[in-house]
Amino acid sequence: MFKLFLVATLMTCTTSIHAEELDPTRPFTSSAIDRESLAKNLKLYSVIISGNSRTAIINQKTLVVGDSLEEFRVIQIEKQKVVLQSSSETIELVLFTNALTK
Repeated sequence: MFKLFLVATLMTCTTSIHAEELDPTRPFTSSAIDRESLAKNLKLYSVIISGNSRTAIINQKTLVVGDSLEEFRVIQIEKQKVVLQSSSETIELVLFTNALTK
């Protein structure tokens, strides 16, 4: 009898632990959330302009206009910013957004 009670208790605990991992409010598709978190995780480290050559370093990857990073494509590299475009949105990464100015 004790073994039966122990098995039933363990099965109940396992089910409740698994139920806590599931989020009932989670959207059916998380692609919009994934895109948003990806855009927030893109960081512009540097812009290098030499003559007609323009290069950007984003998330430690060296990119030029036309290159792709995940679902985004580099469409513009300027002195202080880089513009990326995906099929659904355009984002702008700016250098030194947290810099203090006098």
